[in-house]
Formats: sequence, structure tokens, C-alpha cells
Amino acid sequence: MREIVDLLDKLQMNYSNAIPDWLKNYSLPYTTTKTGALAPTGFAELAGFASTFFSNPDDVEYIEYPDGNMNESIVFLKNQLNLPNYAELSPTDAASAFSACAFDIMLYNVTTQWCSLVSQAFLNHLEYSDELETFYEQGPGYKINYEISAVLLQDIYAYMKNFTTGDTSIVGNLRFAHAETTLPLMTLFGYGNRTKLLASWTDEQIDSRGFRSSSLGPAASNIDFRLYRNKLDQKYYVSVWIQEVVAPLPGCDENPVADVSPPEVLPVKSIGRFLAVTSLLSIFLLAVTSGIEDDNGIVAEDDILNAADHSFINPLSFGTMTMYWDQRSAQMSLVQNNVRVTGVQASELELLQIQQVSRHGSRFPTDNTMREIADLLYRLQANFSNVLPEWLKEYSLPYNMSVAGVLSSTGYDELAAFGKRTRDSVGQAIPTRFNKNEFILAHTFIKRTRDSARAFASTFFDSPNDVNYIEYAKGKDPFIRFYDICDRYLAEVKHNPNASAELKAYGSSSQMNASMADLKSHLNLPDSVALSVTDVRAAFAACAFDIMVYGITSHWCSLMDETFLNRLDYAEDLEAFYEQGGGYKINYEMAAVLLQNIHSFMKMFISGETTVVGNLRFGHAETTLPLMTLLGYGDRTKLLSSWSADQINSRNFRTSVLSPTASNIDFRLYRGKKDQKYYVSVWIQEVEDTLPGCDDEMYCELSKVEKLWSYYLNDYNFKTDCAIPKKGKKNPRFSASMYNHVSTHTTLEEAILALHAHNTFQYVTAYNYGAFGHGKVYRCISHEDCEHRLRVLESTKDEEEIPVTFQLEDAGDHGDQVTNRKRIGIDLSVKGEVDGLLAKGMTPKKCLSALQNKYADQPAMLVKVPDEGQVKNRLLTLRKNNWNRPGATTTLLPRRGRKRRGGWDESSESESETESLIVDDDTDRKQPEEIAIDEAVEIASEEEDLLDKEKLMKEFAALPGRPVFWNILKKTMHLKDKSKDIVTEWITGRVIGWQTKKSSSPKWMVRFTDGEKKLFELEELVDEIRAASNLGLNVTGRPLDL
Repeated sequence: MREIVDLLDKLQMNYSNAIPDWLKNYSLPYTTTKTGALAPTGFAELAGFASTFFSNPDDVEYIEYPDGNMNESIVFLKNQLNLPNYAELSPTDAASAFSACAFDIMLYNVTTQWCSLVSQAFLNHLEYSDELETFYEQGPGYKINYEISAVLLQDIYAYMKNFTTGDTSIVGNLRFAHAETTLPLMTLFGYGNRTKLLASWTDEQIDSRGFRSSSLGPAASNIDFRLYRNKLDQKYYVSVWIQEVVAPLPGCDENPVADVSPPEVLPVKSIGRFLAVTSLLSIFLLAVTSGIEDDNGIVAEDDILNAADHSFINPLSFGTMTMYWDQRSAQMSLVQNNVRVTGVQASELELLQIQQVSRHGSRFPTDNTMREIADLLYRLQANFSNVLPEWLKEYSLPYNMSVAGVLSSTGYDELAAFGKRTRDSVGQAIPTRFNKNEFILAHTFIKRTRDSARAFASTFFDSPNDVNYIEYAKGKDPFIRFYDICDRYLAEVKHNPNASAELKAYGSSSQMNASMADLKSHLNLPDSVALSVTDVRAAFAACAFDIMVYGITSHWCSLMDETFLNRLDYAEDLEAFYEQGGGYKINYEMAAVLLQNIHSFMKMFISGETTVVGNLRFGHAETTLPLMTLLGYGDRTKLLSSWSADQINSRNFRTSVLSPTASNIDFRLYRGKKDQKYYVSVWIQEVEDTLPGCDDEMYCELSKVEKLWSYYLNDYNFKTDCAIPKKGKKNPRFSASMYNHVSTHTTLEEAILALHAHNTFQYVTAYNYGAFGHGKVYRCISHEDCEHRLRVLESTKDEEEIPVTFQLEDAGDHGDQVTNRKRIGIDLSVKGEVDGLLAKGMTPKKCLSALQNKYADQPAMLVKVPDEGQVKNRLLTLRKNNWNRPGATTTLLPRRGRKRRGGWDESSESESETESLIVDDDTDRKQPEEIAIDEAVEIASEEEDLLDKEKLMKEFAALPGRPVFWNILKKTMHLKDKSKDIVTEWITGRVIGWQTKKSSSPKWMVRFTDGEKKLFELEELVDEIRAASNLGLNVTGRPLDL
């Protein structure tokens, strides 16, 4: 209103002679006292709603919630107002005239005043200007605009659910608000077109836009949710009405009514399935409840039913505990874009046979998982009931051991829906009635696979009651539970704790520690409470099954945000990758026995040896995931516990995609109508995918498939591969040409140190070589029968400035099976740091704490940190070799590691042995606190010679690998939280490599323990090393006895 008043004052005060006559003495027909008030026309639009909706309007109680191309248009308006060229009108003025016209019509139905100044083009331009504002403030311009309305959706759904369970008798919940309320909610549901509006659009683009607030958000706009109960089947249904018109619910097969029936035969009172049916709503409810940004969430397109996430990542990812989700639309478009146009087309083929391998549908937790959840719940309620979230204080599990691992009603529905879609896909090419000579339906001895098979058959066949099912007995299932009878897999992977070393390491990583802290915070637990990895994974599983079985996100899932979910989803993937995926070859190669069976049915059908046209197998994730990996659909890139959040989020191996409940792989055999050749297509999660290795063709000729799979079809022997090999030592010898250069060093000591810092594995001497046996080859002992070797090669080149160097080289591959060998003694890569910390006067306990804090976010180094006993033994060993440990206040500390002295001999060290003397903190403090002055001077002079600036610069310039693994310090200052005092902190950095370019001198990369990486010039690096040494840092990182 103020803007319209300002425009009117400007026109009447400055241009009264020129403006139209009606405007010269015009005054606004409304005042600021009525700003925003409901006009009579508005009352008429709503018909006083309550006065006409109820027969007793005077008795109604109301709840009141408290508060929380333009230039052309300006020129046109100036012409209409008869203004001179020098007159200035702003975009705000043009918008004010537009608003004045709109309110003339809205309030008084007058078009002879402000509206007489505008044309259709003007109206279009100004309407679009208003549209841009609305789109980016309340519409889909930004996700937060519409996702925040999910809190209202939650309230609406809660009233539906509570009514169906009898928790409320409310039959009418009527809310009256603003466009800022209705428009975001409509957009959330997918009724508001989300195509970005741009200021640069042409008139044609503007006129054809899909987003129009005049349709979505006019005065008295409305959205109406109606809950029904079917008189026949007693199921519950929902319909949505937009502007009083019943509208198909996006994502519900374009049906105007969505099924929200409660599941049957569950040990709970009554559960609504509105969330399970409309997964779009489930995503948004979880996103708002748990604070998830959901960058990969489903976007409502015109065909929202098939609008799968563009990166194929289910926003509700719970590893193999993820519910089956529609991957067809986005994947299919990508696959088709990569298919060769010249390939054979479906219309040219006749479908002959279909063979499927499917996982069972959604289920209740298994007994082990249920016990872990129940154990966590018991401990929480028994010890912390006064601080827990309200919902958890009196909470009891909605399932018990009687249904452990049983197929849930949601799982039955998944397989029934899958059966119907498969029938629609194959049509009449495959018979609709069951015949035992034409179909095989096989499942394992586990009941949920049998129930899944029956669910599928109920919609795939016209005669489901006639179906015969084959059940493989326990321990005698060679094709579906092949993993149960593969002895080598059971010994090397399934029952080998070392096979899941990465999962174990991830359990002690900073990411998992952060997840424990997050869960404690959401549970309101005191800091002193210790949660285990098992507890965190149990809570994660409880959330997964809340969604999978009941569609609930307000209990366990309310304790988690997106970051927490991502971390725990990765933990599930780590476990699956090394147990069923590409972690070890045996995991997926043993699935070749199933592939051979599938191929044999194709060949027998072609030769006439069988009439089976449908071979349908129902198993587990341990069946489908290895088979997919074998064929090349499961990424085999090693997953590591040390990966950063970015690496984890960008990984290609995701069991939520490859192996959700009801996951499936489908082999179809065709015959060409013209060439009579046989073709094969493979479908993954109902997506017809290109076969890896078949030139991106959707339909691969069978003869070519047989060549691709030749080894696994003809040469692979399941019995041989699964036999446990006899123990035998391998000690391969590699020729010099087979070794690869790793790094170069100026001393043998530094080369040996680099060898031990090369990776997280342990090495021992394999054999000596050379004319005098002076060379050594080291073998890895962290893997069974490991062929990986390291060697240190002495190189002499008299013409070089540094004539003698030591090259670290490697050859061979690591073995597949991790050993359970405990590290003997302190690893050399951290031994120097241990000695340095002890030299500073630290107790063994504080020394250990400092190392654990330093490497908290570096799992590869964290595993090398010794235990407290090893540090105590190291201190004893140093004392036995005549080394006096100074007190914490000693100023004459050795600035670097000592050179080997007479009494120091490696053979006398015994830190791996158990010492009878236990060193405690009090005993440590009573040790001598002085170093002999002459000894300190000697050490200082030795170090001054080692760290001579000119000498170092000369060495580093000639040999850039020289300072690798050396350490420096950086100074940081920060405020203490409570005292606000300025605290100085020194942070350690390690040289991790160097860069060389033709046009510039080398630069060295240093990685600090706070994560920062920085490049240093030559002189700058040398100065930092010398400065760190002066502050007492063991800059070379070498033990004191090297």
C-alpha cells in the first residue's frame, strides 16, 4: 500500500497537468488502517467458511497462531500517464501500478482506473516479475522453500494415522493462512512445476512457463486431504484436492486415491502405510524430522512415479537393510543414452525364456539384530530414563523373537508388485498359467524366501494356487546358498575376523567416534557414558526397520541426521563389500556355479532338452550381490576405512542400490525374428542394462556372451575353488626389472624407516641377495601367502653431488587373506615419535594419548600406535642402554635422535618381551632430571652438523626425496572456551612428497595433523626444519637409537 501511495504522490505532485483526468484528483479507496484485512469479496469467496460449513457457526472455536523486460513496461507506463521523457519511474513504480490494478479488481471489480493504464503485454511482464519473486521466495526456487512445509505435512499425516488407530476422534482439521503456507505445500507434493524461472527468458518462454502462482496461489487457494475407508476391504485411502478439484497424487500411479491400509498379521495394534506407499513423502518426513538436507532427494517431475534420484542413490540408504525402491527412470535414461543405435532392437526379437534371481522382500530384524536393539533399549531405559527423549522413556519394541527374520507385509507387497510388473513386462510371451514342465520356482530353506516366492507368484500367474515350489534343504543348496557349502569362503572370509579388518578399523575411526558422540547427544546421555560401535549400529538398524516394516520415522530415526546415516550406511557397505562383494575374489567367483546353471537352462532350451521358459529363484543378498559383482555390475574398487567423507559419498559400490530388499537380476533369452540368432539381455532392479563387455549393446548375441563368460562357464570349478588349500610357503623371486621405484634416501637408516612407513602392513626379511649377501628383500607378513616384496638397493654414482643413495623399491601383489599377526614391538614409522615424546619428559600414558590424538583421523597411522605396555617397555629398554630420561622441566633436551653409541645395540632391545617391572607415573617422576652437560653439548654439536642449513639445501636440491617423512611445526593461537585466554599451540606437519616442474625449482608438500596441506620452497622448508629442531622436535622422526 505504501508503494502505491508513493507512486500516486509522485504523479500528482509533479505531473498533475499531464496525467489522465481521473487520476488528477484521485485518492486511494483504502487506508493503512485496513492493510491486509480481509475484504468483503474475500469473505464472499470463503463464504465465511464456518458460517456455511457448520449448522452452528456461533459455537465454532478458532485457534489463532501467533506471528512468525521491465524497462519496456516502464516506458509503456510513462506513455500511458502522458509523462515527459525526463520523468523517472522505477521498477517499484511499475509494480505498484500493477498491484493497484489488481486490488481494484479484487476489491471493487473496477477496471476503469489503474487498469486503464495497462495492456496485456504490460500485465504479462509485471505478472512474471511477481512470479519470479514468488518462485524464489515460496516456490521451488530453493529446496528450503518447500521442504520446510513438511512439518505441516507431518501434522496432517499424524491426524490421519491417529484417527485410524483410535488415538483421536478429530474428523475435521481446518487451517486458514497465507500463500506462503499453501504454495510451499503444493510444491512439496509435486503440484508446483520446479523448472527454474530466469530473468533472461523471452516472451514466448514466459508465456509457456509451467509455474503460475495465479493458478497455485490465488486468494482463497486451498489444498484438501481426505481420508476414506473402503466399505469392502476396510483399507484406508487418501485423496488430495487442489482448488476444490480432486488431483492425482504424484507418485501414486496417477490414481486420485492412495492406499494407506494397515499391514496385516503384525504384532502391533494398527500401523498406517501412507509413508510406505508414497516414498516421496517418507523422504521429506525423514529429512525434516532428522535435519537432513537431502541433496540427492527425489525431485517431483511431471512423471513423479518414475522420478528416481539422478545419482541412483536412495536418500534413505541403510545398506542391505534398504527397502526396495524404484530405480527404473533415471537409470534407464542413462543406459539408453549409452546404447549403440546400431544394436538390435526389441521389436526384432522374440522372448523365449526368463530366469530371475531375486532377494526376499522387506523383513523383520533377525534374532541377532533384534537382541542388539533390545539390549541397547534395556540399558538406556534402566540407567538413563530421566534424560531420554520422551518417546523413548516408555517405548517398547514393536516386534519380538517370534517374528525374527520373517517376511513383513511390506515385503510381501514388494514381491507381489514386482511379480505384477514382471508379468506386464513379459506380457503373453511367457505363459500366464503355471505348468510344472514350463516353470521352476525355487527358494531356500529360510521361510522368508518361500513367502517371497508365493508373493511373486500371486500376481505373476493366473493360477497361483497351482504353483509347485522347490525348497533346497539346508546345506544342500548348490545354486542359491552356494556360499554355505564353499569351505574356502567360510574359512577365509565368512568366519575369518581379519577379512573385515577395514570394518574393524572404521569402528575406531574419527567418523565412527563422531557418530557415537552424535547419538549420545540426541539421547541426552552424559559424557561419561560409553556407547559401543554395536550400540550405534543397533540404533541405525532400529531406524531402518522402523521404516522398512512400519513406515515410522519419529522414533529411532529422529536421533539421526544425514551425516550419521551416511557414516553408518558406509559401515554396512564395508561389511558387505568384504563379505559378499568385490573385497575378495572368492566372494563373487563362487557365484559362477549359479551362472553356469542359468546358462545351462538357456542351452537346454535351445537344444530342446527342456521346455522350461521361466526359472525363478528366491534367495538372499548373499546370492544376488556376488552374482552382480561377478558380471561386472558391482564396483570392485577397494573400500577403505581411511576414506574421507568426500570419497565415501562419491563411492560407486552401494548395497542400497545393488542389494536392497527384493533386489533382482533377470536373464532373458531371445531369438531374432529375421536372423534366427539367439540374444541375451540382463535386467538389474527391473532396469534393462547393457552387459559389461558387450560393446554397450542392450541385447548381446549369446555366442558373444559365452565368450565373455568363457572362463566361468567352461573352466571354473566350484569344488576346486572352494576347497581349502594345503598350507605351503611361497617365496617368489623377482628379477630386478620387476621392481618399481618407491623413494630415494641418502642413508640406509632413512630407507629402512621409509620401508616401515610405506603402508600399514608388517614386513620381515625374506632373503639376502647380492655378491656378498649385503642386500635384503623384505616380505609382507600381514597376508597369507603374500607375494608383495620390498627391497632397499644401494646405488653409487660418483659423478653425482651425493654419490651414494638408497632406493626403496617394491614388487608383487598382496595376498587376499589378512593374517591375524600381532605387531611385534613398536613400528619404526612411529618409534621416533615415541622416543621424542619420552625425551620431552612425558609419561608412557601421556605419550600414548598424544599419539592417539594426533592420528585420530588417520586410521592407517592409528593402527601403528603402540599400546601402553609397549611404550613402558620402550622406556625400560632405553634406560637399560644407559639413556637417562629427563624430567618435564629439563631444558637441555636432545633436539634430535642420537647417533648410535657404544652401549646401544639393536640386539639388546626387548620391548616386545613382557617386563616384570611396571612403570607408573609416580615412579617416572622420581627418575634423574639432568643430562650431563658434556653429553648435551656433544648431542647439540652432532645435530648442528646434521642440520647445517647450507648442507641441507644442497642435499635437498640434489635429492628431493631426502626430507620425506621429516617433521616441522606450525604455530597457532586460539581462545580458551571458558577463560578466554589466548593459548599457543604447536601443530606437527610431515613432509609427504615433492613437486618438480621444468620452469621452477622443487616444492615440498607438508601435511599437518589438523588436515592442512602446504607447499614449501627449498629455503623455507630448511628454515622450518631447523626452527622445529630448536624447539625440541625430533625432525627426522627416527628412533633415538638409529
